[in-house]
Amino acid sequence: MPIRILRLLAAAFLLLVGARAVQAAGARFWQVSTQADFLKGDVESVSIDQYGRLVLGPMVTPAGDSGAPYLWTLAVASDGHLVTSDGKSVYFFEKDQGMTSACKEACAQAWPAVVATGTPKAGDGLDGSKLTTANGQVANQVAYNGHLLYTFAGDKAPGDENGKSIPSWYLLNAKGEEIEG
Repeated sequence: MPIRILRLLAAAFLLLVGARAVQAAGARFWQVSTQADFLKGDVESVSIDQYGRLVLGPMVTPAGDSGAPYLWTLAVASDGHLVTSDGKSVYFFEKDQGMTSACKEACAQAWPAVVATGTPKAGDGLDGSKLTTANGQVANQVAYNGHLLYTFAGDKAPGDENGKSIPSWYLLNAKGEEIEG
């Protein structure tokens, strides 16, 4: 009889220790504020939930990479034109028809759509009610004040504005209006 009691006590102890180990291995949370911060880490099998937290996800095989910049926040540069959260200048194409993109194929390679992951956020000085997404050149393309937004492949560094001299392409100001180049 005492051996049976000892076995039961040992089993209960092991159950208690095992439950504590599982509890100790609970979720860990990291906070990042920009895409660049996020990309510094290992993003394999990690996703972002609806609250902006990184969570472990299942193993996936990427189907491809659009090369499109992902938007976390739309902001205003010191000279007044719109930029993505990592400082890339944002343009609109005057040939677009509302939320329908006129920039396809080769144009789309030179002018990738600005894409939102989740709900884009308006930075200081911007009207959040003018910020939305649409299925323009790609799904979840960001639009501001009715203009689909793009970056220019020829802009290599944050703040570059090399696309403003190209006909039909314009920078936007905080009101969502064309900045004449």
